[in-house]
Amino acid sequence: MVVQIFCSALQGISAQKVTIEVHCTLGVGYHLVGMADNAIRESTYRIAGALQSVGYKIPGKKFIINMAPADLRKSGAHYDLPLSIGILLASGQLSALMNLDKTLILGELSLDGTLRPLRGVLPIVLAAKNQGFTSVMLPKDNTAEASIVPDLEIYGMQHLSEVLALIQGKGPESNLSQKDQFCPSSGHFAAASQIQSKSCNNASPDEIGCPGPRILIIEETKPIMTLLWCEDKRR
Repeated sequence: MVVQIFCSALQGISAQKVTIEVHCTLGVGYHLVGMADNAIRESTYRIAGALQSVGYKIPGKKFIINMAPADLRKSGAHYDLPLSIGILLASGQLSALMNLDKTLILGELSLDGTLRPLRGVLPIVLAAKNQGFTSVMLPKDNTAEASIVPDLEIYGMQHLSEVLALIQGKGPESNLSQKDQFCPSSGHFAAASQIQSKSCNNASPDEIGCPGPRILIIEETKPIMTLLWCEDKRR
C-alpha cells in the first residue's frame, strides 16, 4: 500500500511542497530516499519511540519512503510527524477520516510523543496557502505564528496522540483565530499608532523597536510585519 503525506522544505524566505510517499510491503527494511539530511535519517529512532508511547510501532515490514521532488535537498526534524503518520497509514495501523490531501503536516517528535516547536513556520504556512492547502497541522507552540496567514485552518497539537485522534475524526476543530492574538494590547491607541507609522514605512520586523510599554504591541506586530515582508520579498 502506498500513501502520500504532504510537508514542506524551507528555502530562505520561501518554501516548496514536499510529497512523502510511503510504501509498505512484505520483507524487512527501512529505505528512505530523496536527498534527506542526517536529521531526517535519524528520525527513525524518534518516530519509533514516539509511536511506542501511544501504543503503536514500526512493524517488521519493508518500508520504502520517497521524499519528492527527489532532486531537492531536505533538512530538519519537522518531517518526523508526517513520516510517522505515513508509516501508520501505509501499514494499516491507522485509518484516516480527515482529508489529508489538502493538509500540510509538520512537527518534530520527542521520544514520549510530545511535539517540539519549530523555526521558520510563517513562510511555510504562507507557501501552503499559495499551494492550495486548506489546513495546516503543527506544534501548538507555533499556532499563534501560523494563524497570521488568513483563510487556513490551523491545528496546533501538543502530542502525537492528539494528532492521531484528529486524523481519525475524534479531534477538536482548528484552534486559534487571528483576533485572539491581539487582545492583550487592545485599547492602546497611541502606542499602536506609532507602530503603525513605522510599519507603513516598509521597515523590516527587526527595525521596529522602541522602549517602554509599547514593547507588547511591537512583539504582536512582528509576525504580521514578517508576513508582509516575506510577501514583498517573494514578489
